[in-house]
Amino acid sequence: MIPSLFTYTLLAALVLLLGGISLLAVPGKLEPCLRAFPRHRLTGIITMIIGGGWFIWKISQLGQSDFGDYKVIMMLLFGATLLGSIFYVRDFLAVRGVAIIILLAANTGLKSAFGLYDIPERLVLVTILYLFIVLSLVYGTLPYKMRDTMNWLLISRSRLRSLGIILSILGSSLVVSAFLY
Repeated sequence: MIPSLFTYTLLAALVLLLGGISLLAVPGKLEPCLRAFPRHRLTGIITMIIGGGWFIWKISQLGQSDFGDYKVIMMLLFGATLLGSIFYVRDFLAVRGVAIIILLAANTGLKSAFGLYDIPERLVLVTILYLFIVLSLVYGTLPYKMRDTMNWLLISRSRLRSLGIILSILGSSLVVSAFLY
């Protein structure tokens, strides 16, 4: 099920605003969490199960014209890949899991905006989604770069606050654009 453009935009705005306001309000309390995030084992397992489960569910919804004859084989193959990555590719599992979730969520958002050409404000959402798609592809393929980015961000609190401001601005722009639909 694909949510309406308005609903998806408000949900994306909520996520961005929560992240931005958290970084602005309590950067000191988030610092240890951010530092541990890329290699946190439990977070990696949870995000991989959510992302992998969502992906396998999407495969199960494919029609006959979309690899219909191979759907079960694909589900088994990706399920085995998911389990293998959880048990044998432990480094930066959380980064990969979050990248999968962001890519699948962005796919849903782009589908909710597809075909609504008479609403130019949707391009705010689409632009932000493509930004997160690019970041997810970079960090998903080179997860050690997330560790480097976190180390760079955590050098000073002003960098964390700057990220909080950026996320808050992105979230606020989505709220404004949602009410202009």
